[in-house]
Amino acid sequence: MVEDDRYLRTLYRDEMEEEGYEVHTAATGAEAWDLFLKLEPEFVTMDIGLPDADGSALLKKMRQTRPNLRAVLLTAYDFFDDSSMWVSRDYVIKSSDLSELKARIREKLDEN
Repeated sequence: MVEDDRYLRTLYRDEMEEEGYEVHTAATGAEAWDLFLKLEPEFVTMDIGLPDADGSALLKKMRQTRPNLRAVLLTAYDFFDDSSMWVSRDYVIKSSDLSELKARIREKLDEN
């Protein structure tokens, strides 16, 4: 999970661990890239607005390395430009109610 907000990162991690997922977190794009190369995750949740990177561009870079990587973009906004939509068909608007995020993750993991 890539999220720069410490509160949300902790909330997301705790909730996803309760769902039974193994979760690794990153607060920056550089940290996310390092973890991605080291751990080769099957799924990524990516905040679009990171302090050192554009999350959609970073996800695009990850998918160039691993084209079948499944992902959900996290955003505080309810709109995207075309390049963001190319990177991920799924996005979730940030909220303390994680039911939509959990559903999207389950849905994406069940695809294959």
